[in-house]
Amino acid sequence: MNILVFSDSRKLLEKMKLRRRKGVVEEVRCAAFQEFTARLKAVDTPTLCYLDISAVETDKIAGYLRRLRKKENVFYGIVDPTGKIGDVGRLFHDGAVDYLNRQVLENGSGMSRLKPILDYLRGTQPVILDRMAASASQRRGAPYRPSGSDWASVEPGREYTFSMMFIELDGKDQMERSFGTENLSIALSSFRAYIDGFVRKFGGRLWMWFSFGGIVLFPFDAKSCPALTCGFRLMLFRRLYDIEGSHFPHFLSVRLALQIGNTPYTRENIGHIVSDSLNSIFHLGQQYVQPGNFCVTEEVLQFGQPALRDYFVPAGTFEGRKILRMRLPIHRYTRQSF
Repeated sequence: MNILVFSDSRKLLEKMKLRRRKGVVEEVRCAAFQEFTARLKAVDTPTLCYLDISAVETDKIAGYLRRLRKKENVFYGIVDPTGKIGDVGRLFHDGAVDYLNRQVLENGSGMSRLKPILDYLRGTQPVILDRMAASASQRRGAPYRPSGSDWASVEPGREYTFSMMFIELDGKDQMERSFGTENLSIALSSFRAYIDGFVRKFGGRLWMWFSFGGIVLFPFDAKSCPALTCGFRLMLFRRLYDIEGSHFPHFLSVRLALQIGNTPYTRENIGHIVSDSLNSIFHLGQQYVQPGNFCVTEEVLQFGQPALRDYFVPAGTFEGRKILRMRLPIHRYTRQSF
């Protein structure tokens, strides 16, 4: 079960004292009201949604509840610190599974409150929960074959699960027209060296590399995903490379894509590897991610650093998987970017 809290108050989660717990709660996230439609639409796993109605106009509350009620794989609770709901009993008649008022929040609801809620759901909605869990399992695809927390146990010739990162410079055609062969080769070599050094700090290894980009593999232990932090920092700090190390006369635009997938590992004849996951990451990076953006699959966020999750927003569906896009910082530069 996942927990998603819709509220414009970042302090609400602290008051609710909810957290991840293996076998009980897979993730706890907070989303602003402006993201309500997109976030609710993207939910495809068993989720308990809490709606903070303190900032919702009274005549609009029913609309929010109706949309929560219609979402098949969602159960919902109401957070009402200002006492807007007069008939609390009716909420439960209409399908709500929890109600938190000011007193409950001040006392600290905590994880212990979830046990009776989950017990109730298992007793009244077992078929729905089983169906949703089976559907989520089917979407995850191939089973994990963890490659570990580092490269020590990775043996060439065997198949493993890795975090796969696609990296590619935008504006390839324009660069090839604008620069001489030698100058372009030097500039691209510098970019490759920069990426190589950057990803190594997070356990990454350049695996496939072409002139303008390639694939980086990160060992995956099914517990965490350092590759997400790597990609996030790469997007934030790329301007430092533009200023300090780049041989290009313009600021660069880079596309990143990140997913978790299985592939045979080898250092030789890499071009002959057959892997659905490898094809998928190329498709995601080359066909879906917009120039200058960083996109990840929903699965990546489940294992990534929790503090980073709010920096990604739904970006649609690609090849049957939910995709999220990183919120980009606003840069004010006068130099032209490719």
